[in-house]
Amino acid sequence: MRKLFFLFILAVCVPAFATPEDQIIIRENFITPEEAALLIDFYDAQKQGNYSAQTDNILPMQDVSDRTVRTLVQQISDRILELIARHYQPNRIQQLDFCAFFSRIKGNSAIYHADNIRFECPIHGTDQNQLRATCNGTCPGSRFVPNHTGWRTYTGLVYLDDDFEGGEIVFEDGPCQHTYQKVIPIQAGMLVLSPDGSDFYHEVLRMRRGIRHSIHFWFTDNPRYFYRW
Repeated sequence: MRKLFFLFILAVCVPAFATPEDQIIIRENFITPEEAALLIDFYDAQKQGNYSAQTDNILPMQDVSDRTVRTLVQQISDRILELIARHYQPNRIQQLDFCAFFSRIKGNSAIYHADNIRFECPIHGTDQNQLRATCNGTCPGSRFVPNHTGWRTYTGLVYLDDDFEGGEIVFEDGPCQHTYQKVIPIQAGMLVLSPDGSDFYHEVLRMRRGIRHSIHFWFTDNPRYFYRW
């Protein structure tokens, strides 16, 4: 009887997802226009117009000393953690691993990748984008392995503006499965949250006009990598 009760509780408490795509959370207006404007103004003042199409124009939070900005970013991180706990119900405590501002200008994009793994094939190589077209995942010796941030569990992307063209984020369960592809146009104040792993490869399409501001959060259940505010 106790075993049956446990199985019932497990079935009720553990969320069921029909497809990996169902696990991608999109929340419009996750932050207010006032919060977004404060973060953009701060970031632009730090960059002083020094943007490049060849880089992510990153500003790590560890380099930010402004107390107002740090407090706001902490609050946003806590709100994302609450959503992770409620929606995914992970069985281990999650904490922030790394957080940073990013911007993308005309000509910039982000390569096809997953945030905690990469795929290797002895025949077709390790270029994640090329593997989409060359390997179906059944080659002898092919496998997923942890990448340089293999401890990460969830990624939250918060977009601060939408006065630009291009820069959409695209998810798919690649590079071998190809059962879904989800293109997400960006809106100011939007959160895009997903687990990390082989079902959540993603890329950013090339920017065509303007500048795209965002702040990104990566989470982990490994205490060794918990970010200390």
